[in-house]
Amino acid sequence: MTGIDRTLRTAVIGAGHLGRHHARILAGLPGVDLVAV
Repeated sequence: MTGIDRTLRTAVIGAGHLGRHHARILAGLPGVDLVAV
């Protein structure tokens, strides 16, 4: 990495079981901003 702090903005499409699972995992990752579900 270049030393620049960057945040990856993500969205989850789908609200079923796997959508909730992926949203929970993404929300817990450092450097990831979950912006839409």
